[in-house]
Amino acid sequence: MPGVGQRVIACAAQHRHQDNQPDPVLHDRVDGVRWQAALAIGKSGWYDEQSRAALLSALDDTNEFVGAAAVHALAKLHATNTCPMLLTKLKARIAQPAIVSEERSPEALAVVEGIRGEENHAKGILDEDNLTLKIDMTITEIMQKRATLRTPPLPIDVPSHNYNIADAIIEALGDLGDLPAADQLFALRGTTYDAEATRTLGKLAPDRLADELLKVAQDKKVDSYLREKAPIALGKSSATNRVRELIPLLEDTTVIEYSRPMPGAQIRLCDRAASTIGILLGWEDNRMSHMFLRPEEQERTLTRARQWAKEAS
Repeated sequence: MPGVGQRVIACAAQHRHQDNQPDPVLHDRVDGVRWQAALAIGKSGWYDEQSRAALLSALDDTNEFVGAAAVHALAKLHATNTCPMLLTKLKARIAQPAIVSEERSPEALAVVEGIRGEENHAKGILDEDNLTLKIDMTITEIMQKRATLRTPPLPIDVPSHNYNIADAIIEALGDLGDLPAADQLFALRGTTYDAEATRTLGKLAPDRLADELLKVAQDKKVDSYLREKAPIALGKSSATNRVRELIPLLEDTTVIEYSRPMPGAQIRLCDRAASTIGILLGWEDNRMSHMFLRPEEQERTLTRARQWAKEAS
């Protein structure tokens, strides 16, 4: 009996010949078949009315990971005319609670376990962006606890919830360059989807995002922890054209207040501003940033940033 991947490839090969007919593979009874079918259409480059209708229909699949794969495929196909429908789906999904669980959902198991170990390695061919890693990731108790603590940032964004179709849509709207979605995404900042929305806004509305972040960072009436998060987000947005606006912060010695004392030297806003300047100008690697900075490290970065500021003025 053919495996999942073989069935997907066989059905996908017939896709172009199913004129005005429902796409059979996207209506297969097996979740893993439907999931890979969506990816196969995205990878094939077949973007016609039939492909569009089939993928949009899959947004409402009983398994939301199949819907997420359809979103991913639409982005791959540069289907900009589907953005209004994606935004409507996003609004409906964020109105529902995001799942936070250490256990993979039945929907995740139905997709992931059904596509592993096949001789044809269809997963490796179709899932070139490793979506299965996102589906596989669950939120541990430690992750949940850390999300509520005021702690120095990690080099990467730790998800605050298990992956769902809203995450896929937020990313796709950025890839598709959907400028009208910016207002909705700004409304998601400070919510469960803050990290995802901020990343996409860095593509869609970088100057508007930078304006908001700089306003927070420069406002001494704002909580120090929120002020710290602003330049960090600015560094991740690669807003190199706004780097000079961080110069005044190099003299702001406000100490960042965390949930508990951190080992090593106290971290000040000027330290975070200097680090962000280094990242934007290429001195430092954002992926290698540390939660705890050694005193000599802080001073070295701050001195270099101040010297650059003097030369740039």
